[in-house]
Amino acid sequence: MANAGGKVAVQDFFVPDELRGKYIKSLFVDGSHIYCPAGAEKLVELSFDGSAIQFSCCISLLGFDYGDLNHLAKIGKFWYLSFWNRAFIRCSSLEALEKGEYENLYESFGFKGTPYYMSVIGERFYITEICGRQSVISFSIGKENDGIKDIRCELMFTELPEASFARKRVDTLL
Repeated sequence: MANAGGKVAVQDFFVPDELRGKYIKSLFVDGSHIYCPAGAEKLVELSFDGSAIQFSCCISLLGFDYGDLNHLAKIGKFWYLSFWNRAFIRCSSLEALEKGEYENLYESFGFKGTPYYMSVIGERFYITEICGRQSVISFSIGKENDGIKDIRCELMFTELPEASFARKRVDTLL
């Protein structure tokens, strides 16, 4: 992409083989690296040198019973990953994740549905929760040890919106 008179112009189109035919739910950019969850099988890492995007590596998620990877984010010194089948994982590195060295924070955060997308506002981190319960959970990170603190439920729908039921009805027809 390039800035063409104040507008974004696509200059080239690149799809690594590891992402062909995959549904990419989210992206996470960390410096010159772009992370793409590619379903339940893998996490694809791309690198960007300022002029081109290139394939870096692929981290296998086979063997996890958590379903599709929804989103990931690097918060402090830890990686946080949300999975479709009710998992919210924290690990020290993506290599540690691949080796099975992680902790599942799902119950300690009080989730009842599927943790989905993560974002940050100021010093707080927010996670949306869908399917089973619609909410927004937030937390902060301790500065000394990157420990999780002050977990809060910021927003919760007591009744699911009609759009959620309509989406589920359409999903059953597909």
